[in-house]
Amino acid sequence: MDNEEDAIRIDFLQFLETDVSVHIMSFLDDPADVVRASAVSRNWRQFVISNGLAKHLCIRAFPQLSEVVKITEVNQGKMNLLTSEARSAPGLDFLERQHKIYASLHRTITKAKVPPRDCIETAVSASSTDRMPDESILNTLNPRDRYIRTASYWSSKGQSDPSVPETLVYKLKAGIWVITEVDIQPFEAFFQIGSPLYSAKASAVSRSWRHFVIANGLCKKLWLKKVPQVRYITCSVEENDGIIKLMNVEYEKAVNWGTLEMEHKLFSSLHRPFSKPVTSPKCILAFPVGASSTDRDPPVTIINTLSPERRSFWSSKGENDHNAPEYLLYRLTTSISIVTEVHIRPLEVFWENARPVYSARSVRFLMGHPKSVADVEIGICPIDRPSLNKYVWTYVSLWFPMKQKSCSQKFKLPEPVICIGGIFLIELLGRAQKDNADGLFYIRLGHVRVMGRTLEPAFHAEMHSSGELQLNYYPQSLDSVLQSFSGESKAAVQENEELCVEMSQGLLDFLDDDDEDN
Repeated sequence: MDNEEDAIRIDFLQFLETDVSVHIMSFLDDPADVVRASAVSRNWRQFVISNGLAKHLCIRAFPQLSEVVKITEVNQGKMNLLTSEARSAPGLDFLERQHKIYASLHRTITKAKVPPRDCIETAVSASSTDRMPDESILNTLNPRDRYIRTASYWSSKGQSDPSVPETLVYKLKAGIWVITEVDIQPFEAFFQIGSPLYSAKASAVSRSWRHFVIANGLCKKLWLKKVPQVRYITCSVEENDGIIKLMNVEYEKAVNWGTLEMEHKLFSSLHRPFSKPVTSPKCILAFPVGASSTDRDPPVTIINTLSPERRSFWSSKGENDHNAPEYLLYRLTTSISIVTEVHIRPLEVFWENARPVYSARSVRFLMGHPKSVADVEIGICPIDRPSLNKYVWTYVSLWFPMKQKSCSQKFKLPEPVICIGGIFLIELLGRAQKDNADGLFYIRLGHVRVMGRTLEPAFHAEMHSSGELQLNYYPQSLDSVLQSFSGESKAAVQENEELCVEMSQGLLDFLDDDDEDN
C-alpha cells in the first residue's frame, strides 16, 4: 500500500526531459491554468517560472508582444514593460516578476469586460484625396456627417479601375490598446448629375441645399413615387394648433414658402415610419364589413374569422364551379396604417371523418378607402354582398398560392404598404375541396389576421363630405409612433425633419419621369 501511495506522489517532471515537460505544458492555453500549475508544488512553480511559460503563452496569443524583452522596476515599486536587450542570465527574481506581469497581462486582455471606446488620436495620412481640405481624412474623425453646415467626409481621387486600393493611416492614443472592432460608415450618395455629388442629408448640407430641396418638393416627389396611394389625398396645407393638414397633394407648386416648408416637414416625417422595419407587427383588423356569400347566417358569418377558436369559422355558399371567387371585406382599426403581412387559417372540418380542409386555391389583397362619406359602412352586423364599387382601391397585391392545410398561413407583402382609408379586401380564387354531403365546392376560413402598425395618433386621414381625403399630421405624437415601430427617440425624429429624402433613385430619375408624364 505504501509503495502505491509513493507511486501516486511521483512528480513526472522529475522523470522527463525539460524540453518534453515544456512541450506538455505548452498545451495550457489559459493563464489561469498556468497559475494553477505553478501552485501544484514548489518544484512546479519553479519550473513554470524558470521556463517562462506565462510569457510564451502571452506571446503565442499576441505576437505583437514579442518585442517586449525586458522588465524593469520604476519608482514606488511599479513594474513596466520595456523594449531593450534581454539579460544574459536573468535571475529568479526577474523571472518571477516577468511571470507575474505576463500572466496578468494575458488575463487582462482576454478576460476583462470593458466597454470599447475610440482609441484614435489623430489622422496621419491618406493615399489620395480628391479635394483638399474639403474632403480631407481629418473629416473621418468627426462622427457627424456635417460640420458647420458643410458635408464632412473623406474622398479618394477618382479611378477608372474599381480595384485600385486606398490607404488611411491613423495614430492611436498613448498606451497599450486591445483592438476589438473597427467601425466604418461609408458616405451615402444621394444623386448623380454628370459628376457625383454626395450627401447623407441633402437639406442639412447648407442653406442653399435646404432651399433647393424644399422649393422643388423633393420629399413629396419621392413619397409619391414610393407610395402612390398618397395621390388620392386630393384636398391645401394649413397649420393650426400644432396640426399640419395636407390637401392638394398632386398640385405641383405650392402658393408660398410656408406651405412648401410644411409639406417638406410632413413628408419627411411620414417617410420615417414607412422606411423603418416593423419589428413586431400587431393585428390591426377592427371589424368585418361583409362577405360575398355566407352559407348559414348567422352561425358561420365573417364575424367568426376574428376569433382564433378552432370551431369558429366563415363558410361561403356552395358552388358547382370550383373556380367561383369569393371576397371578405374588413375595416382596419385606424384610418392610416402600414400593412406588412396577412395570416389566414383555412378550416379543417372536424365533423367529417376525412377531416378535409376547405381552402382557396389563391388569394390576393386590396386596400383603399370609401369614395364618399355616404359610402362609409359602419354597422353592427356584416352586410351581405357589400358593393365593391363604393371604394377606391389604392393597392392591389399579386396572387398568392394558398396551401390546403389547416394552419395559419402567412402571406408577406413584398414591401410594407400604407393603407389610407382603412378598407381591406381579401379576394379568394378557386375552391380546393368539395363537400361530400351536397357535392358542391366551398371555401371555409377559420381565422384571419391583418398584421402591421397604425400611424395614428401622429397621422389621421379625414374624409370631407365632398369625398376628398385630408391628411392631418400631429407632430407632438410622432415620437410615440416611432417608438412603437423600433424604439426610435424623439431626437432622431427631429434630425429626420432635416432629411429630405433617401434619394436612391436619383434626382435625374425624378426629372425624367416628370418629362414623361408631361
